[in-house]
Amino acid sequence: MRPGVLKGLVLAGLLAGASLAVTSTAEAMPVNAELPVGAVSTAEEVPLSYQWDKYWLQGDSYVYNHGLARICGAISSSVYLQEQGTLTRLWTELGGDGSSVRDYHYKLIEPEYKDKSAYSFGLMDLPNGDIAVLVAIRGTNGQQEWLSNLNIADSTRKKQRYHEGFEKAARLVLQDLYAYLQEQGVEEGRASFLITGHSRGAAVADLVGAFLDRGEAADDGTIFQAESSRVYTYTFATPSSCTVIGERRAGLYQNIFNIINPEDAVPELPFKGGSWDYNNFGVCLYLPTATKLKGNTERYDQLVARMEVPFTELTGRRYKPMPGSEDFARAVKNMQWAVGSVEKFYKRRGKLGHTAMVNAIKKSMPESGEQAASGVGFTEMLQEKNPEAARSAMNMHSADTYNAWILSGEPKEIYMRGTPTLCRLQVDFEGKQPVKVNPGQSGIPLEITLSLPGGEETASYLNGSITHQSHSVDSELKVYGRMASFMVPEGEKLEVSVKVPDSGEEIAFQLVTSLEANEENGLEKYQQPLSSARKILKPGESARFLIDNRKAGEVRSNKSDH
Repeated sequence: MRPGVLKGLVLAGLLAGASLAVTSTAEAMPVNAELPVGAVSTAEEVPLSYQWDKYWLQGDSYVYNHGLARICGAISSSVYLQEQGTLTRLWTELGGDGSSVRDYHYKLIEPEYKDKSAYSFGLMDLPNGDIAVLVAIRGTNGQQEWLSNLNIADSTRKKQRYHEGFEKAARLVLQDLYAYLQEQGVEEGRASFLITGHSRGAAVADLVGAFLDRGEAADDGTIFQAESSRVYTYTFATPSSCTVIGERRAGLYQNIFNIINPEDAVPELPFKGGSWDYNNFGVCLYLPTATKLKGNTERYDQLVARMEVPFTELTGRRYKPMPGSEDFARAVKNMQWAVGSVEKFYKRRGKLGHTAMVNAIKKSMPESGEQAASGVGFTEMLQEKNPEAARSAMNMHSADTYNAWILSGEPKEIYMRGTPTLCRLQVDFEGKQPVKVNPGQSGIPLEITLSLPGGEETASYLNGSITHQSHSVDSELKVYGRMASFMVPEGEKLEVSVKVPDSGEEIAFQLVTSLEANEENGLEKYQQPLSSARKILKPGESARFLIDNRKAGEVRSNKSDH
């Protein structure tokens, strides 16, 4: 067992003030808990110190709680070692009922389940007499789960609402969960749900959290009405699961927090851009990288040095960011243009096609025999063939890396905002006779509506006032003088509708997009514009634009008469 380096350091310096979502500070008295955390890199239990408070599971799940995120990081790692009882021991140390823990589908080969994940449930008594229900979902292990990861849409070979393999696994979790709750006598309205997972387990957890939020029935018709304000979902290295932007970004799902390492290629799959357009439910929080801290190497080195303390405790080695990791993740992101659509992915015969990838998995991870019986996974397989590449994969994607990052600092220190697209809409562009707008006039003579591609409105400007809808995409719409400005957050798309009132004058305007400068990205303020569109509209006319942050520019512009 390695020395307990974190016992004093993490508690005193790094975990201070972790109870962000507790409703009553008088009730919230976090206790020190030394937990047997599963270290994925070494398949060992490592004792790490955390702060823990059961009251966190009685607070509002829509408020991010860094203490819960850290606990979920430990759980999502430990579920990998549950076959040796690690998760049960950790749950017991937190005050859960160890005898209530039930495990599902941990056997490597279960032919009756083509699309499944391994997962565990558990119960914990809360201070108010209610019950906390644990849902911990393991990441990929073995051939069947890897094939399920590739099951984007095997049944239709066309783009669907959900990633088919993840959805089938999530619905199996839901069915077993409802049966478990009935067996344990857990009452509706008296339960909190703590849902977590890493990698494949994260994608499945993302869907399970969404299904519980909206009261989804299992395939056999059973249902358990959970209160969404008490469904706590924290995921790590989360692949994408849903194609419907209006659904996955709805306010109902903002109690789902997906923690993403931009150096990790796995969260870029299935592809988020192009015709694929997959993404996660809820909120994505991005860990620091050298690129996101461009121009501030000293700060990045300080963050890595702090992160390396828990990382070394978990892995027995120093953390060494692999050169080019973020470039590799970016390259994977851009592969969508080479692969084409979901339909082309299934038809393609080369290495980037579905058939070739399936055959490669079957060859490298057979379903039967000594290698299958050993439970070998992708990293172990890569370790034998290319140790350096295996270490790179672990540094990018390992649950140990994610755990170390969230242990190393508070949210404002370790979560990067990303690079929003700044959009400026200015009335009266150069070369056009100006409309009569007084310099001191408050507002502009236009109607502006911002909405998601699915049609859900996020903000609007009408008759001199701004309306902000209740939605996860905060566009920061502002209007002043002859200018309107708004943001398109990283990874999002917004449709912009600009309309001239039915009565009045012809109006000329330009819409300019550029990357916003902030402390993280190191860009100069108002860098070279990414795109610029100019329009002259008569009374009653309107124009629409689609701003796609992943392509950072104007994609479509239409003008129509009303």
